[in-house]
Amino acid sequence: MLENDVTLANVVIGNTNTSNTVDLFSPTGGGITIPATSMAIDPINNVWYYPTAAVPALGTSAEEKLGVLQVDQGTCDQVNAKANSLDYTVANYDKATFGDPTNNADLGSMLANNAWPSALNGKLVGCVKDSTSSKYWFYQILAVQ
Repeated sequence: MLENDVTLANVVIGNTNTSNTVDLFSPTGGGITIPATSMAIDPINNVWYYPTAAVPALGTSAEEKLGVLQVDQGTCDQVNAKANSLDYTVANYDKATFGDPTNNADLGSMLANNAWPSALNGKLVGCVKDSTSSKYWFYQILAVQ
């Protein structure tokens, strides 16, 4: 819920939604700025996506709201090493069945079929490699429901 009593279901999260009281990236809405794309593979053309997904070990089976950005393997390794204290040479974060957030706003349950790397269970920020596309995705949990 935003401070102006807008529930998560009514919050609009989009890179171009910046002026209404229901917009997360509006001074009169969520009050935060649009995230930078500087760590993306292609900072000029890559954009943030905001899918939902049920991430394990966050205290709920409901789907969380994520912000995801495509990055390269080196960035992914550093995110997991620095933000999560993972030894990326050992931690198996590269077997996620993450899916394609560019075409799907609901990634579903990451609990199904071991779709989420156990090293990232309960982590609010991290990086995964999608086993179906071999793309690396930085993620940040924006809201837990």
